[in-house]
Amino acid sequence: MSSLPKRLPKGSPADSSLSRIEAYYTQAILSGQLKEGDRLPPSDEIARIWSASGTIVQKAMKRLVAAGLVERARRSGTIVRARQERAVVGVIFGSDIAEVTAGPQRLLVRHLEAAFRERHLMVRVYDCANLTEKKEREQSLQMLRSDLVFYAFKGVITVQAEVPDGLLPANLPRFDISAFDRHAEEEAGCFAGETLRFLDGRKRKRILLSTTSRGVPLQRFILREAFETAQDAYPGMEMKVHVIHPDRSGYSFEKTAFEAFLKLAERWQSGVENLPDAIIMTDAVAARGACMALLKSGIESSEKLDIVVRATAAAGHFYGMPVFLYNRLIDQYAREVADALWKRMIGDASGLDKAVFAKGEIIPY
Repeated sequence: MSSLPKRLPKGSPADSSLSRIEAYYTQAILSGQLKEGDRLPPSDEIARIWSASGTIVQKAMKRLVAAGLVERARRSGTIVRARQERAVVGVIFGSDIAEVTAGPQRLLVRHLEAAFRERHLMVRVYDCANLTEKKEREQSLQMLRSDLVFYAFKGVITVQAEVPDGLLPANLPRFDISAFDRHAEEEAGCFAGETLRFLDGRKRKRILLSTTSRGVPLQRFILREAFETAQDAYPGMEMKVHVIHPDRSGYSFEKTAFEAFLKLAERWQSGVENLPDAIIMTDAVAARGACMALLKSGIESSEKLDIVVRATAAAGHFYGMPVFLYNRLIDQYAREVADALWKRMIGDASGLDKAVFAKGEIIPY
């Protein structure tokens, strides 16, 4: 049972602050004052001790559950969780992997889970580590802090994540994934080379490369430069670049792309510009908007028009428009990462220093 006092120690701040209640019990659990299996006082007693409303107490308990510190059951009350002995690998993302554009990151998680499951390791995922929104970032980091106490961590993978100094144990094997930025040149070169080789084989000569102005400027520059370099191998191929700029009025990016391609379609159909025989989309969300606009304008992917989208096989739908995907082979990449971390975990120095996200193939979708 709980060894906490029935009343707050003298001098303790007995107010209804949600953060104070949460911090009090978090510290009690992490310090060992409350141990595995201990039961917290009933909600009405916590409310009386802290002079708080029942709603505030319920919110505090929900935060403790979300942080992995306690479990709640209708008849048993709120109980401190037992430490899990199953070996765990943590995966920390700098970005929010719930975003619509984070399909590759979610697919990476799935393949990492499969790779580590073969070695009887469980994967725990944390995201938003780099977000400027303090609340989301702190919630994720607090979950990681508590899990480091309650789970037997054997290694960690960081994906473009800024982890606070001292949060992770110094001797914990770690693998850093920076392929989306540090190795962007290699991935862009593969994408450009494979795509233009594919389109040349299909006798496509008028190419529209549609990029976006969102994201990291350096990556956009590297991608455009990669296509210009790859085009040198195909003298008869003409390529125009079209940039979709995010709308600042709050429109979704898909809708912004939809409106941009409606204007392009109008120019093509009026004869102001020639209709390309291939469109390369570097963003899957923009590609959805573009496909909807083309369909509405009566322009369909056919024997005279190819659309190639840089995405993964988990990209979702394109409103029935037939497209080709430049499929980034995340399953192979995830296995390389898992193998590299595993070797570090067992003390094998032959593991990879980096895993480059460079391989891909073009598939009909």
